[in-house]
Amino acid sequence: MSAPDASHLGGRYRLDDRLGEGAFGEVRAGWDIRLDRPVAVKILRPGRAGDADAVRRFAREARITARLRSPHAVPIHDVGQTADGRLFMVMERVEGRTLRAALRGGALPPARALAVVDQICALLVEAHAAGLVHRDLKPENVMLDRAADGAPRARVLDFGVAKVADGAGPSTRGLVGTPAYIAPEIWAEAPVDGRTDLYAVGLILHELIGGAPAVAAASFHGAARAHLFDALPRLAGGPPGVQAVVDALTARDPADRPADAAAARRLIAPLLGGGAVVEGPPVSAPPVEASGLGRAETVAGGTLAGADSLDGRPP
Repeated sequence: MSAPDASHLGGRYRLDDRLGEGAFGEVRAGWDIRLDRPVAVKILRPGRAGDADAVRRFAREARITARLRSPHAVPIHDVGQTADGRLFMVMERVEGRTLRAALRGGALPPARALAVVDQICALLVEAHAAGLVHRDLKPENVMLDRAADGAPRARVLDFGVAKVADGAGPSTRGLVGTPAYIAPEIWAEAPVDGRTDLYAVGLILHELIGGAPAVAAASFHGAARAHLFDALPRLAGGPPGVQAVVDALTARDPADRPADAAAARRLIAPLLGGGAVVEGPPVSAPPVEASGLGRAETVAGGTLAGADSLDGRPP
């Protein structure tokens, strides 16, 4: 094991390839030279060290994620500051790919799609109990990997715009998220709670089984119209009962959705067929994806999502 020196981040972490980037930070592959293990390091962008809002959001994301103990979260190992004053957080490096990368091959088998969504809801049970509402769930922010026992697993990333019940961070009101997955109450600037995340989960389930986003409006205002006024397209396939689950999760009025993530899991449970979530990490990396609704970067040996999302500022 090498001894730390000043050339390493925080005197401890060697930085390697870039894995992804977003509006506030970039994610780099790294190596913890003290514990001799791979890590992922998220670093605040140059020039953001003096941006009080960016610093606050970055620090909040580290604190929020560190609260979660679910196997469907990504553990935070460490936080620190670079020599030029930028915050960084060190997390487990996930060896796998995003749901967005998996969708490049088309729709997932229904049993696999339902298992993924059930695991997302399992994470939300814990997050919502801790007073956290993610507010930016989408295929770019869900990783697929395998647990230590080899079981396929879905993991939720990026709590950077999460709502915190203790009042810290972004207000319970305001436009945040990615247009294709923003719940009607966010568009209407109404209060949000855990049912807001369930709306996005329903859209993810629709996309995993249907192979395309349920809301594919080309413009910001088109997306708003679709979520607030239009009926979502019906699924062309899928097992009996799956459309009813999608309908329940994506009800326009939050009062018509399942009361919480545990109730959503009970809706999904009868449809689970024991299908695998993923076959395993990809053998080779597909090309980097870029779209108007988000961005996911994939590299050989691991993937992390870095998506530009709205935070009160229409494009």
